[in-house]
Amino acid sequence: MPSVLGLRLQIKSTKANFNQNPGGRRFECRPTASSLPPATSLRHTLPRLRNLHLCHDTPSSVLMRYLTLPGLDTLELWNVSDNGVRRVKSIVSRSGCSVRHLSLFDTEFRQTYDCLAILPSLTSLALTNVAWDAEDFDALFDDIKSADLLPALEAMNLEECSPHVDICRLTDMLAARWNGNKGAANIKSLSLSPDYREETWMADDALSTLGKLKSKGFDLDIRSAPDWTSEENTSQMVSEIPDYGPRAESAGNHEERVIDEDLELRLAFGLPSQEDDESEEVEPEPDDRSH
Repeated sequence: MPSVLGLRLQIKSTKANFNQNPGGRRFECRPTASSLPPATSLRHTLPRLRNLHLCHDTPSSVLMRYLTLPGLDTLELWNVSDNGVRRVKSIVSRSGCSVRHLSLFDTEFRQTYDCLAILPSLTSLALTNVAWDAEDFDALFDDIKSADLLPALEAMNLEECSPHVDICRLTDMLAARWNGNKGAANIKSLSLSPDYREETWMADDALSTLGKLKSKGFDLDIRSAPDWTSEENTSQMVSEIPDYGPRAESAGNHEERVIDEDLELRLAFGLPSQEDDESEEVEPEPDDRSH
């Protein structure tokens, strides 16, 4: 049988069904705890399995206790619970593996933090559809900044996250880790697709810092920028910014814009350009009163 490279665990029925795809590279298992055979018959070591996807933390995830995965490299977890965190910790400890890539979907802050704390080898982290409070995001960014958490992290992806992300706190963390902090790895890449809330993102200092990082080679991808508009900037203007989403198609010919880093970031975040700021200054009206 070909080597197993990926495993997906998901509950769908009352019986245990193992389905192998034609290439033999992925198994799907959909059992309940009551349908499992004795533990001794389920213990397996899969030395070449690299990807593990745990969908919905249900009785099916109990199978993790029977697996040893020394080559595990990528974890994808949906709505992980306290039990799920313990199983992740157990399988990592038992397998002696160094997980480098972690994706978490719809997971509470405490369970997320506990997962991150037991995976110091992570080089990339993706958080999708997490609705945390501002204090939770601040705590995460502060601990990553100080390298107390995720010292090997190089890339972060925040997709459809809560609008409570503080862009200033996030940028401070990126700047600290870009410059090297306590010997930790440099974070070199950030991908954002957040739920937008104007007051949390319009911060000139943060935009200036992001612009400087980007000019030094930092990989910044703001995929939802075409939706971030204001009275000064239309969605078409934002969509035409290089590196911030696909270029919009126009019905007619239009003059190509040359946009520097600062203006590029300002438009992406729905801010007026500095020229617009200056043009909005109102000059005092002349005094027409006769003397």
